[in-house]
Amino acid sequence: MLISLLTDSVLDTIIHLAPVLIIAGGQDATQTPLPYYRHGVIHSMEMQALPTIRKGSSFASDLYFEGFKAYDFPVLIEGERVHNSCPNRMDAPIIKINPLEVEKIKISTDPAYLQGGLGGYMAAERRTPSYEPNTAFYLTGNFLSSYGADLGIRHEWKNNGVYLRVAAETPYYDASGTSIITRYKYLPTVKWMHQVGDLSFRRATNNYKVGTNIRVFKDVLYPYLMMDERFNIDVQAYGEIKEHHVYAHVIKHVMDNGLRMSSRMMFMETDAQTFTAGVTGPVTKKIKYDVYWKLWQAINTMEMMGRTMKQNMIPNIHTISAQASYGKNFNSSLSLRVRGGLTTVLLGDQSRLNLLKRGDEDPSPQRIFIPINATLQYKEKGFFASVSLGQEAVPDEYLYITLKRMGKPSWFGNPYLKSPKRATINMAYSSNFSSGLAFSVGAYGHYVKDYVYLAKERWGMMMVMTYTNIDAVISGVYASANYKDYLILTTRYTLGFKAKDGSPLAEIAPWRVFLQANSPEWKGFRAYVKTVYNATQDRIDPTLGEWATPAWYRLDAGIQFEKGKWVSALEIRNITNQLYYAHLSYWRNPFSAGMPIYEPGRTLSISISYNLNQK
Repeated sequence: MLISLLTDSVLDTIIHLAPVLIIAGGQDATQTPLPYYRHGVIHSMEMQALPTIRKGSSFASDLYFEGFKAYDFPVLIEGERVHNSCPNRMDAPIIKINPLEVEKIKISTDPAYLQGGLGGYMAAERRTPSYEPNTAFYLTGNFLSSYGADLGIRHEWKNNGVYLRVAAETPYYDASGTSIITRYKYLPTVKWMHQVGDLSFRRATNNYKVGTNIRVFKDVLYPYLMMDERFNIDVQAYGEIKEHHVYAHVIKHVMDNGLRMSSRMMFMETDAQTFTAGVTGPVTKKIKYDVYWKLWQAINTMEMMGRTMKQNMIPNIHTISAQASYGKNFNSSLSLRVRGGLTTVLLGDQSRLNLLKRGDEDPSPQRIFIPINATLQYKEKGFFASVSLGQEAVPDEYLYITLKRMGKPSWFGNPYLKSPKRATINMAYSSNFSSGLAFSVGAYGHYVKDYVYLAKERWGMMMVMTYTNIDAVISGVYASANYKDYLILTTRYTLGFKAKDGSPLAEIAPWRVFLQANSPEWKGFRAYVKTVYNATQDRIDPTLGEWATPAWYRLDAGIQFEKGKWVSALEIRNITNQLYYAHLSYWRNPFSAGMPIYEPGRTLSISISYNLNQK
C-alpha cells in the first residue's frame, strides 16, 4: 500500500514493518512509505506535495511546511533535539535522520506538542531491534546525470542493532548538459558532490534503551552559498529508563570556499561547534517534561590580499530551556494539549555585544522568554478542526549572530526581537468510499504577530542583513485522493503576506501537485508513473533579492520486482530532461551565491534490497 488514510487511534496500534512518513494534522493522518536511502525522507515528502528548501545535492535540503521553516520546525529523534552547527544550516537536522534505524517519522503543525516550535515539529521514532536475527541491506546506484552509490546494512539480534551506511556521488549535470562544477564556478579538480558515512549501535529492551551514533559528512557541495561543507562529524549518545530519556549531542562543522575559484581572490572559512544535552520524559500519564542546554560557537575567518579577519560569528551562545506539556481527552472527539515553560538565551562572548547596539538602548546579553502554547482539537466522523494559540522563544542565531563582511552586507542579529505569537485555525474532512476511493480536503490559517523576518538595512556607511519583527498571515489549502492505490493525487497551496500592507512574504512555496499511477501487481512486478508540478511563483519580496520562479514539471517512471526476501527496482527521474529549479532553492543571507540551484537532468536509479524477515 502506498498511501493510507488512518485515524490517530489506528496509528497507535500499527506495527510498521518498514519505515513510514506520517503527516498528522487536518487529515487525521496520511501515511507514506519511506525509502531506506538517506534522502528517502525528501522523496516521501514529495509524495505529499511538500517542498523542501533545496541548497544543492540530496544531502543539502532543509525542512519546509505550510510556510514555516528552519527554527520554526524542530526536528526530533526519539525525543532528542537535533540541532545544526552551521549558521547557514548546511547540516540541516532533516538530513540526519537515517531511515534504516527508524520506524516512523511524524510531521505535525501542532505547536503545543512538548518539543514543538512555532510551525510544529518533525519527530522520528527509532526501531526496537528484534530479538530474532534480522539482517537487511540495500544498494542504490545513480547513473546518467551523475554517478553515485548509497549502501546501507542493518543487523539486529537479541534486541541489539547495528546500522551502517555509506554514500558518495559525483557532481551532477543539469538538463542543459552543464555540470554544477561549471555553472557554479567550482575548481575543475572537484570530483565529489558528497561523501557520507553513518554508524549506529542500539540496544532496546522493555526495561531500558542505550545507543550511540556517529555521522561523518565530507565535501558536500552547497552551490546556493559561497562556501561548501568540507567536514562535519556528529556524535550522539543516549540512554532511557522508564521512559526518561537522557542524551548528549556534539557536532563539529567546517565550511570554506576552498573548492571554488573564488578562493583564489578571498579565502573564507567557518569553524563551528555545537553541544546539546537534555532529558525528557513523563511526570504522570498526562504531564511530560523536557529540559535541555545548548552551547554554540562559530569562528569565521576571511583572508584577502594579505589581510586576515577572524570573528566570533556565533559568540558562545548558551540556550537553556525547561518546558512541560499537559494533555487531556474530554471525550472521544474533543482533546486539549497545553505546553509552557521558560527559555533563556545567554551571550557568552559579550565583547561582540556592542556591534548589535541600535539607537540609545543598550542590548542585553541575556534574553528570557516564556514559550506557552495550547491546542484544542475536535474529531468526529471524518471531520477535523483545531485551534492553536501561543508564543515561542526567539532562536539564538536571530538574536546574537555577528559577522562583518569585506565588501558585502554584514550579518547581525537583533537582541531586541520580541517573541513571535501565533493563532491558528485548521479544518479538514476525510472519507473512504466503498468503491475504494479515499480523499481528504483541508484548509488552515496562521496569524503570526512579531514573526521574525529577514531585513536589509543601512547602519551609517554599512549595509546589514539582520532580523526584524513583522505581523504575517500564512494560509493554505490541501487535498488528496487515493483510488485503490492505483491512482494517487496530492496538492497544496500556501499564501503568505505581511499584515501591514498585504505585500508577499519571502520564501513561500508555489502551488504544488503530485500525481502517481501504479499498475496492478503481476508475478511480483509493479510499475508506476509519477509527476510533480510546481506553478509559477511571482508573489515575491524583491527587497530581499527574491525573484519570480517559472512553472516546471518533472516526469518519473519505474518498475519494481519483489520475490521472497529480495526487492529490486529501476527508476528514471526527469524522463523528459526538463531544465528547472525550485522556488525554495536559494537563500538570502550574506553568504548567498545569488543563484538558484538547477536540478539534475535525466537520472537512472537502480536499487536492490534484502530483508531476512520479509515473508
